[in-house]
Amino acid sequence: MKKTIVLFTIPLLMLVFVSCSGNESHIPEDQILARVGDHVITAREFQLNYEFGFPHLMQGENRKEEYLHRMIAELLIAQRGYELQIDTLSSIRNAVQTMREERVIEEVFNHFVLSNIEISRKEIEYEVNKTAVSVQFRYLPAANRTHAERLRQQLLEDSFETVAAQFVTDVFDATNDQIAERFTSRVTKAVDVNPELISHLQDLELHTPSEPIQYQDQWYIFMVHNIIRTPLSPYDIANRSVSARKVLYNTKAMQMAAEFVNETMTPFNVETNRSTFERIVPHLFELYEQGTPAGTLWNRISEGRRTESYYRELYAVRSEPLVYTSIGTWSVERFFRTFNTGRYQLRPDTPESFTLRFSDVIALVVRDVVLLEKARAERLEESFDVQRDIRRWQDKWVFQETRNRILDTLAFNNDVVMQFVNSESSPYPEQIRGRSFNDYQEGSIHRFRRDFLAQALMNAAEEFKQIHKVTINYAMLDTITVSQSSANPNMSLQVFNQNSNRMAYPVLDPIW
Repeated sequence: MKKTIVLFTIPLLMLVFVSCSGNESHIPEDQILARVGDHVITAREFQLNYEFGFPHLMQGENRKEEYLHRMIAELLIAQRGYELQIDTLSSIRNAVQTMREERVIEEVFNHFVLSNIEISRKEIEYEVNKTAVSVQFRYLPAANRTHAERLRQQLLEDSFETVAAQFVTDVFDATNDQIAERFTSRVTKAVDVNPELISHLQDLELHTPSEPIQYQDQWYIFMVHNIIRTPLSPYDIANRSVSARKVLYNTKAMQMAAEFVNETMTPFNVETNRSTFERIVPHLFELYEQGTPAGTLWNRISEGRRTESYYRELYAVRSEPLVYTSIGTWSVERFFRTFNTGRYQLRPDTPESFTLRFSDVIALVVRDVVLLEKARAERLEESFDVQRDIRRWQDKWVFQETRNRILDTLAFNNDVVMQFVNSESSPYPEQIRGRSFNDYQEGSIHRFRRDFLAQALMNAAEEFKQIHKVTINYAMLDTITVSQSSANPNMSLQVFNQNSNRMAYPVLDPIW
């Protein structure tokens, strides 16, 4: 048997990517906030890092300046990592390759979808006006279209209350008005009503029954019962126009993305083989119960078949067809050679949820192969923005690995921490210094250890400044505005990628 899936594919093609140099020489001078050796930090990069990061953890008087110095320290340590060739580690290379695919897929949607979105002034005005309108409607469900047409004819000849009372046969001791109220919505802002339903209601005259409408697999007759319009001041209109444009943009982006994927994939008529799918899911679930594997699965399966039964079972069906297309078939082996576990999250919460998610993952893997080929044809992977984003993530991962190696070389015990607390260069006031280890509470000890490690990293970064020159445009820093909540300045916002669960933007590590 075959099971149809939503998204489609063409044969896997090799992608040749340029190295993620970041092309920093192409960045205009008036955008550069700081130089760290041959690397730069732009004003926009600082702004995004700050707004999506944890600046409230900075204790200095000038949070922006302290935050920038920490960003510079991370970049200095990362440059030391490049000198040690840490970027050649398999863990770093796998992470970068995963990020590269993810970012190039994003660029496909930027190029083919988002760049084509147009929003007219008329659309914005309509959306703003919707925010000032509340609607109340009545409805009667019908068993089928014929029944709905009969109800409509009755409503044209008699009142809603009377028709509703005739319609309801299981209500006793209720007046016609009480019955009608049962089929009357609350007064609701138009923007909060399902867009599909609004499209049916918006052209109806008051108290006039609609034509039969099939809405969410049910036939209905609708009537607009009440419309309330709130006057808008020029300030309201201007203020709501910004929000309305964002709503329209997001709505169109979702609609156009779905249309783009459908138009791209439909010609290939892709299906999954249900019997093969059902054979591999239990063993894959068992594999994931041991922990999420890194990279692609095929090497793990081929090597692990000698020791674990679930690997043997997956290996045994390696030649079985898993995905059919109009121009070829994907075997189980081919799928697992392509499936990157870092990009498509699978969690063994329950067998049922795992099965549903894996079905979606198959669709996404196959779809993304097609989109990566479209990116190759358009040379989207060579885009400056794509390469810059990949380089930022690579810098972050190289920093983290280098940081761990630096900290591993430290003599780190309670005596060392107390020497740090009580030294002449101690960052703590006199009333905190001069005690024995046992005099401090656990929370204080934790803070001392954290501060000691952070200071060790800052000291290392200072040493690297002797090799990599650092310059900062303080005048530009003073002009950079950053968003923060007026209700709670210490609140932070993080945005994550839906599939990989990775943060949307690499930010300064909150605690070193």
